[in-house]
Amino acid sequence: MRKKNLFLIIFLISLGFPSAKLNADVYVKVGYVDIPRILEGYRETQRATEMFSRGIKEEDEVMKEREKEIAQLQRSLREQKVILSGREKRKREKEIDQKIKELEKSAKKLKQEFSTREKGLAREIMKEIYRAIKSVGIEGGYSLIIEKRELLYAAEDLDLTEEVLAKLNKGKEEELETEGEYSHE
Repeated sequence: MRKKNLFLIIFLISLGFPSAKLNADVYVKVGYVDIPRILEGYRETQRATEMFSRGIKEEDEVMKEREKEIAQLQRSLREQKVILSGREKRKREKEIDQKIKELEKSAKKLKQEFSTREKGLAREIMKEIYRAIKSVGIEGGYSLIIEKRELLYAAEDLDLTEEVLAKLNKGKEEELETEGEYSHE
């Protein structure tokens, strides 16, 4: 993929980048965007990250409570080991082992759920970013918009990152305002 992009960039440069005249009536208008910068500045990314972190923190607290419960059972068993019958000790040890296995299973399941959720959020945010890039490209008459990491050099005036960010954040604000109008009815 990178080789293909590099070849395309070299091809455009050889044509007189950024506005290369291909024939009498056709020009190529080129720009670039910095995706990591867009992710950092996009309010929806920040909101999703905060929500995700809050969910992890809440689940972490639940897991810590379960760990405390297990630790208390273990402490209780150690303290009463001398007075418990062999059968009662084995019963309590089995109960503790079962709780530990359940906790480990829950932790593994939770980790998978969060991973799946995180990938889904990232996928949705990237779709929004690509739609905004396409929109800026169409509105600006760009033939090609490249990701900054693919470039060896480009003039600063070809950077469309702030335009894309403004479109994304403005679009999200308008969407939230519209939702707010409907929620009051």
